[in-house]
Formats: sequence, C-alpha cells, structure tokens
Amino acid sequence: MREPNTVRRIFGVVNAVMRLAAQRGYVAVNPCDAVEMPSKKRAGVRRSKLYLEGPGLRALADALPEHWRLPVLLDGSCGLRAGEIWALRRRDIDFIHRELTVQFALKPIESSHLDGSAKGLLVGHPKSAASRRRLSLPAGAPTAHRAGDRESRRPVARGYAVAREDPANADRADLGWTADANDPGRLLFVTPRGYPVRHNPFYRRAFKPAVRAALPIRLHGLRFHDLRHTAATLAMATPRGSMQMVKERLGLENIATTVDLYGKRIRSVDEAIADAVGASIFDEPENVVAITRDAARR
Repeated sequence: MREPNTVRRIFGVVNAVMRLAAQRGYVAVNPCDAVEMPSKKRAGVRRSKLYLEGPGLRALADALPEHWRLPVLLDGSCGLRAGEIWALRRRDIDFIHRELTVQFALKPIESSHLDGSAKGLLVGHPKSAASRRRLSLPAGAPTAHRAGDRESRRPVARGYAVAREDPANADRADLGWTADANDPGRLLFVTPRGYPVRHNPFYRRAFKPAVRAALPIRLHGLRFHDLRHTAATLAMATPRGSMQMVKERLGLENIATTVDLYGKRIRSVDEAIADAVGASIFDEPENVVAITRDAARR
C-alpha cells in the first residue's frame, strides 16, 4: 500500500487529465470528482521513523566497507536523499569552503544510456524546486575528496563515470564517460568497479548488513532514508537548529512537513530537559533555603 501523500500526488495528475478530458467533451463527467482521497495522516499506519545519534552514525559507517563510509557519513550529517547523494559531482562539493550543492538526482529509469551495470539510470532534477540547494558541510568532516579520489582512480574500460548538463534541458544531465581524472563533472561516488551507483544493490549488499552488524536490534529496521531523518533531528538539537533552517538544508517545500516529519524527540535532549525540570522541582527546597539565608545576611 502506498503512502497517502504518494496517492494524492498520483491522483493529482490523473485528476488534471480527466478534468481536461471532461472540458473538451471526451468524457461526460470527471470520474475523479467522486473519488475520496486518503487523509494525509492515517492513525496507526504511518511508520515511526528511526534515527541515529552521532556515535551510532559513526558506528554504522565503521561497519561498512571503506568505499561506502564517506557517502553514509555525508548523508547522515547533511540529510540528502539517496538519488541526490549518488548524483553528486566533483564540482558540487567544495571541501575548502565547506559547501555542498545539490543540483541533480540519480534515478532508476527504463533507459540504455550506459552499458553494463549503468543501464537504467538517469540524472534528472531533484524532487522539487526547493531540493536544489546549497548547504554547509559540518565542521570536522573527513577529507572526503582524498578518499573519493583514491577509490575512483581505477577507471572502467571506457574511463570515469561523468554527468554533464544537457544544453537543451537545464533540469537534467547526461551520463557518460571521460578519460580525464580531474574532470569536474565526474561522479563523486561510484561503485568499487567505477560505475554509477544503483541504490538498491548498495542497500541490500552493503547498507543493511552494516546496520545489523553495528546497531542494536531496536534499530535493525533503519533504512538509508532514515539517515536524512538523522541529519534533521541532530540539526534541530543544536542551539541554532530552527525549523526554517532545517527545512532549507533538507530541501523541503514547506515548514509543516519539517515539523510533521522531523519534529521528534531526541533522547539526549529529552534527558537534558527532564533533568532540568527535575532540578527545578526536586531541588527547589534546598534552593529556597539557600536564597532565604542569603537574603537574611543582607
């Protein structure tokens, strides 16, 4: 069963087509007018989202083969969607000024752009206009450009995987190959064999085994997309982590989605709040006596 919001998006397209057909007389009435849409929230159906705190994210990365550690750390700290992280090019990330630009997303599609394991992949626009964004990299991020260079110095027979903007369509880029190891259009993250990353095989063969090996049983249901939830939750735990800033970092279109999806409690923050509340209640008599004594001395 699809999520309610997915159903509503699909229905929106079908409804627009049928409305136009009714206006032009192709059908007598728009059948979509009688369709009842599922509510945006279905009680008891929405899957509770999991997230990691800093140590858990590092443990997960350490359990992965070295080749995959960098994208997982980057995703868990910046909150990119899977397609966005796999479409990053060398030109999209600036480790000197600590900036990352999300311009495209790598998507599975029925296509034959490339040979071998790269068939069925297309570099297109991200999920929404707000998804095209520029965000700062976290302080202390690993020297990922060196790791990426080391892993991708071995090209496949046709060279290095590259994504170049399509001059006729600014919303997409063409997958191809280059012989230039320093080409700024080279994909930053590729498979160990040098091909563009197909997310499902990576998820099954590398990510889930690492989740089961590194994390407690209660977190074995963690998905790659939950790294996005991790980034959002950790960001909101910081003193300057406002909902608006998290919305922009994650490329969400409205603030309500940010609150609904990512406004969950963080255990460490929740414990700190509980301790502060407890101190104000249970330590109050001692504080009151101390204050009374100070006042008497004055």
